[in-house]
Amino acid sequence: MAATFVTPTESVTDCRDAKDNKYLELALAAGAQTIVSSDDDLLVLDPWRGIRIVTPAEYVRRFEPLPEPGNRKRS
Repeated sequence: MAATFVTPTESVTDCRDAKDNKYLELALAAGAQTIVSSDDDLLVLDPWRGIRIVTPAEYVRRFEPLPEPGNRKRS
């Protein structure tokens, strides 16, 4: 997996906690579809400019593929 360096090009002031605006700026610059966060100041914005903002648990529930039937672990 390769890393991509992204520099925000747009200043954002939409979050009620100004310290969290940098995450929104990065999401815009990266073309993100989803932000995963436990921060209530970000979560309250969902959806923001077409970007979903979800908790880690919601991300796993909605977006993680289910294992194929033959690959499930038995308890």
